[in-house]
Amino acid sequence: MGAYENPNINIGVDTQSSQLVSQAFSSVGQSIAQGVKGANKIAIQQREKEEKNRLEALQRSIGIIDELDEDSVIASENNFGGNDLGSAVSAASFGATTEVDDNGEEIGTTSAMSNVLEAKQTGTATPEQILKNNQWQRFIPQTKEIVENVSAAADYVNNLKVGQIYSAGSSSGLLSFFNGEFTDADTKVIYNKKSGYSYLTKAEGGVMGKIGDGKYSLNWNEANAGIVKSMNDEDLYHMGFGKDAIITIPPMQELSYDEYTGGKNGKGKGAIIKANSSGTARFYNQDLYVEEEIITGTDKVGTYTQVIKKPNVENLEALAIETANARIDGHLTTGPNSYKSLNAYFDNYFNPEVGPGRGTSVLEFWAANHPGLTDDEIKRAVKTGSRADLQDMMNRGVVGYIEDPTYEGSGLRTVKNGGYIEIAKLTPVNPDTLSSSETFTKLPGDLLFKTQNIDAMKQMMSVINNKILGTYDEADAATAGEKNKTYTDKFSKITPNLTDTSNNQFTTKFNSLNKPVVIEGKNQGYNQFDSNNKNIDYTKPNTGAPGLLNAITSDPALTAYKSVITDNYLPMVSGGKVVTSAHKKITDRYTAIIGQQNSIPTNTPLEKFPAGIKLLVAKAAENDIDEFDKNVDKGLVWNLNKSGKAPGQAITTEELILQLPSRFTTVKKY
Repeated sequence: MGAYENPNINIGVDTQSSQLVSQAFSSVGQSIAQGVKGANKIAIQQREKEEKNRLEALQRSIGIIDELDEDSVIASENNFGGNDLGSAVSAASFGATTEVDDNGEEIGTTSAMSNVLEAKQTGTATPEQILKNNQWQRFIPQTKEIVENVSAAADYVNNLKVGQIYSAGSSSGLLSFFNGEFTDADTKVIYNKKSGYSYLTKAEGGVMGKIGDGKYSLNWNEANAGIVKSMNDEDLYHMGFGKDAIITIPPMQELSYDEYTGGKNGKGKGAIIKANSSGTARFYNQDLYVEEEIITGTDKVGTYTQVIKKPNVENLEALAIETANARIDGHLTTGPNSYKSLNAYFDNYFNPEVGPGRGTSVLEFWAANHPGLTDDEIKRAVKTGSRADLQDMMNRGVVGYIEDPTYEGSGLRTVKNGGYIEIAKLTPVNPDTLSSSETFTKLPGDLLFKTQNIDAMKQMMSVINNKILGTYDEADAATAGEKNKTYTDKFSKITPNLTDTSNNQFTTKFNSLNKPVVIEGKNQGYNQFDSNNKNIDYTKPNTGAPGLLNAITSDPALTAYKSVITDNYLPMVSGGKVVTSAHKKITDRYTAIIGQQNSIPTNTPLEKFPAGIKLLVAKAAENDIDEFDKNVDKGLVWNLNKSGKAPGQAITTEELILQLPSRFTTVKKY
């Protein structure tokens, strides 16, 4: 903190030399220096709590875990020094000291400690002076502890990554103060009749005036008391500094994953799933979390039945709910500030600007339910608070909405019918303000919260847990190989059914193409039009399912079929403008469908759609476009007009051939 003006100042009176003496302050300079050099008691305790509460933190690189923003950086170097406490004590010893009221407001000055001590030594001290002396004698020895705690806690905060700090709930002034973003800091000793003496640092500046009025003050004694209280609070994500606090974001999803894998190595006791594994084989307990299902299908050999494995939805849902309830309850009962850090997690979850933004934000949800509003109208509604329903959401502290994956209703999903789960911040309530249908839950600190808000967070956590577990993953056909198929009907080759087509021209053409690839006189056992074959270069136009479509549409004898092909299928290849054209067709399809559903005139360009409806189109098209892009150059074609669950939209040659006859029935005979 710098050199002290008078490191040997002693407080008290030496009757022989008439100089101020006191053993109480003789080691203050050394004590402060020790604190600043890195007494990290608080930091160590914080790390110990972290190990206790987080078990073993998993690497953020695991895909299903929320990752820190790429631009997360270590907070700027701690320039926090509190100025010179030695000088502050010197000033209080020989000069008038600022006196403050219980709110910290200056109300005048009080006499120097030298006057108090002289009066005490001469036996003329008043009761007020005797009180001041006692308060001073308690104040000075606390200096070392105060400096150590405040400095260590500040160091801990400085080493947090940007993505870990809950900016909406933390003291921005305190963060700026610890990050050295203030200038002209001045530290002095102040006096209050009730609490006695304390250190106060006042600073000017801040970041471009964003921090309040550019002024900040820190009472070291209050800060120390807050830090000590925080350390006794088991919520490790809250660090109190008296009137201010720093709140960090708990890794709730990471904790669940850690619990399911039994540790970061995925081999812990009681592990449910294997780390970094997929499919039903990832479950350690196959009997409990995997069930078998008999499916039927058709491949190039024939029609078959097959036993496949899939996640046991009932048991996994029960596990997800149990874990979610325990996690939320366990977190909320750690201390009176735990609800703040839980709010931090869910608030960030729905905030795409600072967090993962995986849920539907309040504004997105509201805009989607008001499809007729323009972008400007939405902005105006937010700015002015003119829309009562939107304002109600914000007033209730709603942070976002998620779709309930267990919803089995029909029609539009809403909060009322259970299609959406509304997540609102936890705020202490007065039971007298609750309606007769509402209940409250009592948490540490005798704080009361709406039970429905806690339950919604538990539902949200169970949704997250189900995603980690893969509860709703598709059945895992890979768990049963070819040898497990039982064929009920076999055929030598797959061809369109003559009775289903308008004429036999296509069948004849296909049979001429349906020949195996021959290399150096040897039959390779596969056709050039096969899909998902590692031996075939699917960037070439004459291969895979796209190659078969080309063969059909380029044959003069098959021109009658061309419109059926182009209206229903897109080649999934990366060359030329194919991908760009496919993206446009996918978007155009959803533009037409959703536009019709919302009574928008036919052929209205997407850019003229209301903002809320544009968002619906974009989200619907985005999923298909992502799926398309993931499967290019695999010998597949995109089924534009999917109907039902099978065969899907990215289809193989075999699936294409089975589907074509029914679509060719619309072809007019020659």
